[in-house]
Amino acid sequence: MAKQISDTIITGSFGNIVFYKMYGNGYVRTKSSLTGKQFKTEACFANSRKSAERFKLANHIAGEVYRRLAGDRRKYTLFCIMKTTAIRLLKSGLPEAEVKARLEKLCASSVV
Repeated sequence: MAKQISDTIITGSFGNIVFYKMYGNGYVRTKSSLTGKQFKTEACFANSRKSAERFKLANHIAGEVYRRLAGDRRKYTLFCIMKTTAIRLLKSGLPEAEVKARLEKLCASSVV
């Protein structure tokens, strides 16, 4: 990734080069050869797809439990702990209902 050094930040693509803005700075990179279709269909990405699905489900479960907490208990760090815990529990093979129950128990405990 190269940094744009002009006063004007360019965004968009030109051929195989992509110009983009991130955190107020301009950058340049080359396009990836990987396509969305390849990621969704090729066997070599099966574990990545499985991990992404687990991440999505864990965020959904953690969000459900987090939204039911009282306003004064809601802290971003708590949500991060809940997400990480949910991912770990799903990875170990627990069903969604059990993961949700354990997160609720975690939030009810005095530890958090």
